[in-house]
Amino acid sequence: MTPPARRRELHFQTQTPLLWSTVAVNSLSVFYF
Repeated sequence: MTPPARRRELHFQTQTPLLWSTVAVNSLSVFYF
């Protein structure tokens, strides 16, 4: 079984790039439109 801290760290690592891409897309949309 995975310890909760490790699972949270994994979750953080998978969520961060998605968050940054969303932020990038949003800022680009604001910039272009």
